[in-house]
Amino acid sequence: MSEPAERFAFCDPIWSALRAQASELAGTEPSLASLAHATILNHERLEDALSYHLARKIGSEELSAMQVREFFDEALGEDGEIGESVRADLSAVFERDPACHSYIQAFSSSKVSMRCSVTGSRIGTGGVSAPRLHISCRAACRSFSAWTFIPRRG
Repeated sequence: MSEPAERFAFCDPIWSALRAQASELAGTEPSLASLAHATILNHERLEDALSYHLARKIGSEELSAMQVREFFDEALGEDGEIGESVRADLSAVFERDPACHSYIQAFSSSKVSMRCSVTGSRIGTGGVSAPRLHISCRAACRSFSAWTFIPRRG
């Protein structure tokens, strides 16, 4: 039985396609089922999946993935343009990259992750804090653009 339309705030074809592909992957590749669920299927929105995905990549012993995720969640909640940019990037990678055959590949790719980190530059506008600087350093180590995590001033 399908879910009522009232439950959805807006139509999101990118997220719907990503979830459908993740569900198919989980059903056909048992070894990747838990990854598909943890990264995509357990989340209500693309922004939630993105914050989880990026936090897993950047989290460390010094600043846990959960703490990093809180920064991403805050930024994604405050600025809807980040989600729009991510959707545009996912679409562009999927449509233009001949090596990309699914939205899952686009979502997991370093190109999209790096672009997500660029749009994530809005993380916190209240000044530079130690956790934000730590995220910046971790991002640099993980081949993201380090400058993107330093909050804008003003």
